[in-house]
Amino acid sequence: MTYLDKKDLIDVAYERFIDESSQDQTYILDDTEARGIAFLKTMLGTRYNVTAIFDTVTPIKNQIIIEILSKWVVYKLIKRNAARKVPTDYKEDYDEAMKLLKDISTG
Repeated sequence: MTYLDKKDLIDVAYERFIDESSQDQTYILDDTEARGIAFLKTMLGTRYNVTAIFDTVTPIKNQIIIEILSKWVVYKLIKRNAARKVPTDYKEDYDEAMKLLKDISTG
C-alpha cells in the first residue's frame, strides 16, 4: 500500500477480517487501495492537488482522507469475500465516508 498502512485498516475493522478477505490474493490490498485512491482523486481533483496528496514518495497524510480511504478499502475488501456478508456497521461507515467525501468535494 502506498498511502495507507495496515494499522489504518485495523482502526476500521478487525485484522482477522482484513486478512481473511485478502489472503487468497496477496496483491489485493495494494489493488484495492489503488482503486480507492483513483476514486478519491476523481472526487477531489477539481478542488485539491491530488497529485501532491497521493504522491508515492512523500504523500500528504491527512487524517480525514485516511479515514475515508480506510473505510472505502475495508468495505471493498470485506464485500469481495462471498462467504461473509458485510456487517451493517461497515456498510454504515462506508456510507458515512462517501457522504463526507461528497461534502469535501463540493466545498
